[in-house]
Amino acid sequence: MPKHILIIGPSGSGKTSISASLRKQEINAPDTDLIEGLSVWFDAGRKQITYPEDAGKEFLNNHKFLWNRNFLSKFLREQQNDIYLFGISGNVFEVVDLFDKVYFLKTSPEILAQRLRHESRENPMGKTDYQLQNTLNWAKEIEERAEKLGIEMIDANQNPEQIFSQINGGENMRKVIFFDLYQTLLDVELSVNNPNHEIEGWNVFAKTLLKYGKEISGLEFQRLYTKRRDDFYSNKSKEIYHHNLLEITSDVFQEDLKIKLSRKEMIELIYIYRKASRGHLNLYPGVFDTLSLLSKKYTLSTASYTQGSFTQIELKELNIENFFSYFVYSSDVGFRKESTEFYNHALEIAGKKAKDCVMIGDNYDVDVLVPQKLGIRAIWVKNPITSSRYLHLFDKEPKYMINLGEFIKLPEVIERVFG
Repeated sequence: MPKHILIIGPSGSGKTSISASLRKQEINAPDTDLIEGLSVWFDAGRKQITYPEDAGKEFLNNHKFLWNRNFLSKFLREQQNDIYLFGISGNVFEVVDLFDKVYFLKTSPEILAQRLRHESRENPMGKTDYQLQNTLNWAKEIEERAEKLGIEMIDANQNPEQIFSQINGGENMRKVIFFDLYQTLLDVELSVNNPNHEIEGWNVFAKTLLKYGKEISGLEFQRLYTKRRDDFYSNKSKEIYHHNLLEITSDVFQEDLKIKLSRKEMIELIYIYRKASRGHLNLYPGVFDTLSLLSKKYTLSTASYTQGSFTQIELKELNIENFFSYFVYSSDVGFRKESTEFYNHALEIAGKKAKDCVMIGDNYDVDVLVPQKLGIRAIWVKNPITSSRYLHLFDKEPKYMINLGEFIKLPEVIERVFG
């Protein structure tokens, strides 16, 4: 008989994002706000009302957001598989008896407030000062009531897979496939292949600063950037650690140029530099269809030596961002792939043990040998552009490998790896 699991929590606890992440992995985890006919705002006379985005004290004190118990009961009876329902309502504690198990997503008021006010949040609840305070008060109230009812608390600051693992009795959902990006999935011409491209990138970047009232040459900006980057490495090994382009560039703006920009504005500027300094960027043949196929069975994550500030945009532009559940970039974790610390962070972000993961990449040393030290199995992608660097590292070609031109065979190799 299918299990009926309810996961509740206040606005801002992550219900919507967790539900979306699990659904991408084909887990039956609906967001109650998306179930037509279940949730309705009512006034004092039990008349259905549309929630106004600028709802203030008068509206919130005189209206309730409720679930239709009869609808919910019928909806659950119709489920053919286990269901993990994410949501909250004014009468949620009156319907918990319909579920086999109920969990509460718990986090601090500070984190709730930060999430409620985040610019990426689509739900209007919590946008005004009164809505925010009202939501925080209600969060405290429902948490106390949940505790009295003996509802199990879950740390809402974990990633979706860790949360699901806890809900599902500690069992992992899926194996994780980590992917290197450049020269494995993405065919790109980098500035290291043409040093002139980098200064061209900084020149284009510098021209955009005119709108902020700052006239500076690309070479001058590059010098400021290079000095701060070198300062970062003054007591760190360049063979192990990796700088963050966004953070260092932001320091140049604030400390050297006295220009304060938002994170979004900085990323937009950095991408101007990136596009001007690189050459072509395309997916290798077969990559899109292979990722699409793999994402239906496995959890996919990037594991790339790169700068996340521009790579994330490139994945989106190439229309493959949505295939990935996690994004591990050396700039963000602070370690190069030569270090096992990079892969330790990758395992932590994905919430997995090494035995449940496979790393795939074209750089045999850092994509195969290093993760294997931690017990992560690996598949080498033999790219004609990079493979000659590694031929001296083995007598015969590795057991688990594919030629780049046969990328569509990757699922077969992964099956063999996991046995």
